[in-house]
Amino acid sequence: MNLVRFENFSKIFAVEDFSEEYIKLLKKSGSYETYMKKLKFNLNILENSKSIEVALLHKNIEKLNDVPNLYSIRNISGLNPRTLFCYALDDDIYILLNSFLEKSSSGYKKGIEKAKNIINELGL
Repeated sequence: MNLVRFENFSKIFAVEDFSEEYIKLLKKSGSYETYMKKLKFNLNILENSKSIEVALLHKNIEKLNDVPNLYSIRNISGLNPRTLFCYALDDDIYILLNSFLEKSSSGYKKGIEKAKNIINELGL
């Protein structure tokens, strides 16, 4: 699995199919541009924070308690999209893993499992 730089960010990378998955997830809503703007806003927080601990002070960025090194960007709205990411300390980069619409706890668990599988594939 390959990583690609996400947009023009210097510390934000994504698995190669992340952007396609995000577009597919939100394009049908008719609000793709709005959600992409919100995602980029939150990614700017990560990019410009001195540490992950500082970024976690923001209300839309949270650590997932049950999984080491797994974090979430959330946008509370009608669709409630979540983007899961990890932090690669050695390289000082954030890696966007996957996104999903949080409609139920089972969907949330499925999204976390997918993220954990990607982390394992990446050898992190």
